[in-house]
Amino acid sequence: MAEQTVAIDIGSYAIKGVVVRAGKELQKIVSQPTPPGAIEGGNIRDPEQISAVIKSVWTELAVKNTQVISVVPGQHAFVRLLLMPAMKKSEMEQAVRFQAEGQIPIPAAELVLDHALVSEHKATKQMEVLVAATRKSIIQQYLHLFNQAGLLAKVFDLEALALERVLFRKNRPVKQGEIDIIASIGANNTHISGFAGDVLRFTRSIPFGGQRFTRALATERAISPEAAEESKLAGELPTETRALLEDLGGELRRSIDFFQNQNKDQVIKQVLLAGGGSLLPGLKDFLAQKLDMPVDFGNPSEQLKIGKRVALPDNAGAWQAGLAPALGLAIRGLK
Repeated sequence: MAEQTVAIDIGSYAIKGVVVRAGKELQKIVSQPTPPGAIEGGNIRDPEQISAVIKSVWTELAVKNTQVISVVPGQHAFVRLLLMPAMKKSEMEQAVRFQAEGQIPIPAAELVLDHALVSEHKATKQMEVLVAATRKSIIQQYLHLFNQAGLLAKVFDLEALALERVLFRKNRPVKQGEIDIIASIGANNTHISGFAGDVLRFTRSIPFGGQRFTRALATERAISPEAAEESKLAGELPTETRALLEDLGGELRRSIDFFQNQNKDQVIKQVLLAGGGSLLPGLKDFLAQKLDMPVDFGNPSEQLKIGKRVALPDNAGAWQAGLAPALGLAIRGLK
């Protein structure tokens, strides 16, 4: 077990770094803005600028460890739950790859995947296997960013798994057929994931994030993006964002309905919000009404000890929402 883990989450709005040591004690958090236009749609447009910010974040973390954990951009990650004939572990890798190639829209030569056995059904002689995949070029692109910053990314994880690790209590009681949803609302995208206990059952990425609200306010009020961002998070829900809220709520509703139609024996228990975009005033209550189910904020602090020297932002919700993926990544490194 590692005594200390460094995780860096590269987002289109900010690049976040955390240090967590054994015992799940948070030692340091750092967040620096992503240069405008340097990342678009999960694609790196200006690698030199991004590497420079990564280096700056690592320097501010003040650690000697140059090995870090990071995350595959949600819009470039593919997750499938495969039902396969039971087989020996030595046979699984080739069989999983063969079946995944037929279900994941990535050319075989570009496909990078990992898998984990979820369950075995002796009666039917079948097994469920969770497969996560992305393009080789994406991994190489992100490896290069860290290498240019003098760091080595030793693991790339899924954001969904990182969030589950830090937002759900380990070994919590879960009823058969109940699904928990995490909706991580970032600057430009919302990533939706559904869990049965600690097993990831589905994911979806929506090109809709907090910056869409900011742009709408800036246009409607004829103010700068910076002023719009400040206005967006202050006070009550801005009336100019109502139509966008309906759009976001509709997208979440359609994602949930699609899953329920495919899995009629499953019931959505709750939706947990994460990501900086979830801090829009009134969003939680609006979504609870729109979705007609419990909606709440995920709380990473319940899974972590906060070190005495950690300087938390005044807005506790802001750091918990925005840093949740990085915190979940770091916890993985402690295993």
